[in-house]
Amino acid sequence: MLPGLQKKEDFSIWLLNTALYIHQAMNRERDNTMKQVIREARQYILEHYQEPELSVEQICRHLHMTSVLPSNSSLPLLTGSISLI
Repeated sequence: MLPGLQKKEDFSIWLLNTALYIHQAMNRERDNTMKQVIREARQYILEHYQEPELSVEQICRHLHMTSVLPSNSSLPLLTGSISLI
């Protein structure tokens, strides 16, 4: 047992609070990472938008991500429905 946790119930409460804290911290980190990826994607699109060969696959390669869209998809398919941060 940890010091100060004499009862089983005290340990259960401590464990639950610790797990919740870790869960929240992981969610914050994931959100921050996703925001950064979106900013990088937006910047890449702004820098390469005029290039006719720009595609979702090319953007994903730049971001070191895999594309979940079919390989024949292209960026114009997405530009009307996505608002980038």
